[in-house]
This record gives sequence, structure tokens and C-alpha cells, in this order.
Amino acid sequence: RVETTDTGAANTFRVYIYNADPTAASGVVGADNEAFSNKRNGLVGTLIGEAFAMSDGTVIFATPEIADTPIICTPESGTSVLYWQLQTVDGFTPIAESTWTITLELEQGV
Repeated sequence: RVETTDTGAANTFRVYIYNADPTAASGVVGADNEAFSNKRNGLVGTLIGEAFAMSDGTVIFATPEIADTPIICTPESGTSVLYWQLQTVDGFTPIAESTWTITLELEQGV
């Protein structure tokens, strides 16, 4: 689930999940508000979801982009850290200073 204080986010969004910092070693090729272009290092899966704009913000319920396929990964070595990046699929300009928060539901293996 992705939540934001932005009330105008009524689009389709893709969430990229990484087990390594996608911004390290010049991993982000495009700058903010440019076409999305990242290196593949650490990418473990993607989620896709529609935004539901409410009077006090927006919520996006995202599911694995490949239907019925769980994203299986190991966090960054020696940590419990995963990284994420959000991409708007069909064009959107966020409100300045809006807050974006992601909540992942995870199942821990043994």
C-alpha cells in the first residue's frame, strides 16, 4: 500500500522493489520528472496499482505486476533493508512537499 498527502494522484503507479540501493553507483539514469531509467542492480520485483484520490490524500493498493507470483528476495546483506522507487505510469506531477509512504506486507521465510 502506498499513501500520500497528495490529493490529485489519480493514476496508475508502479513500485520497484530492490534489495540494494538503486541510487548507488549512478543507478538512477534519469533525473526527477524525466523518463524513468534505472540500472537493474538489486531489482527483485515490481508492484502495480491504481490510485484512489480522497479528500485528505491518496491511497494506492499495489499487487505484484506478474499476477499470482510472489516476489521472493533476500534483503541487503546483513540487514533487513529493502528499497523502493515509485513510478507514475500515465503521467502525473505531484504536489510540492507532499509525503509518500509505502507499507509492504511481507512473509518471512525460515
